[in-house]
Amino acid sequence: MAAVLARSVLDRAVHATVGHLTLEVRGHAALLDGRLYPIQQGPVDVLRALARAPGTVLSSADLRQQVPGLTNVDDHAIEMAVSRLRRAVPGVELVHTVIKRGYRLAV
Repeated sequence: MAAVLARSVLDRAVHATVGHLTLEVRGHAALLDGRLYPIQQGPVDVLRALARAPGTVLSSADLRQQVPGLTNVDDHAIEMAVSRLRRAVPGVELVHTVIKRGYRLAV
């Protein structure tokens, strides 16, 4: 049973490239070039959405549609999730803010 569960988590992982680093988003963590960064639920969900569309700008409305936990929140809550994501992975620029448009994974 544990092996099936572990395989399921790995199958649902989202993979992307950030600059010269490999990113894998799984569960409540990001694996960046083999280093594990635990991340809170909201921020990791934002990262997962951005990693599914590397380089694509996702507006706050897009993130609300793609992240179940953000459907009924205002823009400030999304800004805070991005801020927490940036703090969870110090020294690595994962997310770019595109002024007046939204956010994108740094590619």
